Amino acid sequence: MKRILGAWIGLLGLWSAFTAAPVRWADVYKSGPIKIRPDPSFGKGVDWAGFLFESYKDIAVADDGTTFMTNSREHTIHKFDPAGRLILTFGKRGQGPGDLEMPGSPSLLDGKYLVVCEYALTRRISLFDINGRFYKLLKTQRPVYDVVALTGTKIAYLSHQFEEASSARKNTGLQSVPRTTRVVLKDIENGNERVVLSRKIPSDFIMMKSGGSLSFGIDHRGGVIIARSVDGNLAVGVSNSPNVEIYDLEGKLLRSFALNNQARPATKDYIDRFKKAQIAAIRTDGQMPSAVRNEIIELEKTDFSAMFDRMLPYYREMLTDADGNFLFFSWGEEPGRSALDFSAYSPQGQFLCETRLDPDAFDIEIDPRCRRLSFARGGLIGLAPLKSDEDKTPVFFRVIPNPPSRPPDRGTPKPPCSR
Repeated sequence: MKRILGAWIGLLGLWSAFTAAPVRWADVYKSGPIKIRPDPSFGKGVDWAGFLFESYKDIAVADDGTTFMTNSREHTIHKFDPAGRLILTFGKRGQGPGDLEMPGSPSLLDGKYLVVCEYALTRRISLFDINGRFYKLLKTQRPVYDVVALTGTKIAYLSHQFEEASSARKNTGLQSVPRTTRVVLKDIENGNERVVLSRKIPSDFIMMKSGGSLSFGIDHRGGVIIARSVDGNLAVGVSNSPNVEIYDLEGKLLRSFALNNQARPATKDYIDRFKKAQIAAIRTDGQMPSAVRNEIIELEKTDFSAMFDRMLPYYREMLTDADGNFLFFSWGEEPGRSALDFSAYSPQGQFLCETRLDPDAFDIEIDPRCRRLSFARGGLIGLAPLKSDEDKTPVFFRVIPNPPSRPPDRGTPKPPCSR
């Protein structure tokens, strides 16, 4: 890893001096692709080689650039100052107040509290102040798979309920289990909960003869994604629909807007390439049980088309930036991964443009299960491995996008966004 880190530093090259001026993200998107060439001063002096080794992490970034990183393997949370220097680590594994069990989905509530969910079945959400002091433990009525801080005393979380799983597992081969996803508003003061939205979407897995099962964890049939709107309300996207809905803190629908994104067909070629990619991953996964690897021949005979609808969802991931713009990352040509192309919409839902991330030397994947990118006020902060890193250990970076070098020529019509 130290060899890889040295290569990473060598790849950075020269970078313009950091300016504290906030990034105007709408202007950045319209100026063209965002190239991932990190600020070499960010995180200077941190022993990343030891710190990031084989750990699963998500991030949340405050308005001043302070970054919090959850570490699910070590059951801790790390705090970095705006320059990327590690200044605090807190939390430990356990079930008591202030303890953590595989923390994830960090989110900041009004800049005062860090909200994190834990292993879904613990039904716990923990709150800490920004100095790492434990504030409150919330028990939830349902398993928590994602949490987003809104404003005031309100947060929202996603919960999944898998139905009829026991009967489906009596058979081998491809199975489809109804999965109900609920969006829940929760008050951190009185603990009250209210279900805002409920969607039933099939969840597919393959039951092996050995008794094991394979779930590919990819929402080819669509998924529910939550985010905070610019005014602190709740934004909900269901990716197999072009409509995005905004709810107030009491669960009342305020408004909605429609995307002009086009859904892509789930072609036979795409499904075949997806199947080959999954089988190849199983063959090379050293942690996969040998009983499963021994059944690859049976897996090769399985018809994967049953786990796809006619069309892929409209988008893979919905993010919001520090200005409240909505970003919708599309499905990629490579099966099972997102493209780095995305469409940007204003906080009110007006289309701004289409653009993309240019990953340069980094292997960036956009995944709604992982909070690895933040379009923060001071730049793009993220976690991603280098393409040259065989272990795929994530590297912490900050990119300060260059503003347009000059205003566009008003006399020549131009497209709304360049690629």
